[in-house]
Order: sequence, then structure tokens, then C-alpha cells
Amino acid sequence: MEARVKDIQEDEFDEIVQKAKENCPVSRALNANITLEYSLHTVGNPVA
Repeated sequence: MEARVKDIQEDEFDEIVQKAKENCPVSRALNANITLEYSLHTVGNPVA
């Protein structure tokens, strides 16, 4: 997954991604272990 998100810290984005992975309805229905690769590109003013 590649995301462009405005005004977010990398650790906050990582938490959101991990929760989405853990609660994925498809992998739960199939009882499958999924892998997820992602990168964050900030949009607008960089967050310090």
C-alpha cells in the first residue's frame, strides 16, 4: 500500500495500518495470514 496523507506522524500511520491488517474481514473469513507492505508520503507542511 502507498498512502499520501496530510498532517500525520509516521507512528500514527503505522498504528492505523496495523489495526487495519489485524481487522481485515477477508483474511478473517479465510483464516489467512496476510502480509502488508506500506509507505507513507506526507502531503502539505511536514510535521516536525
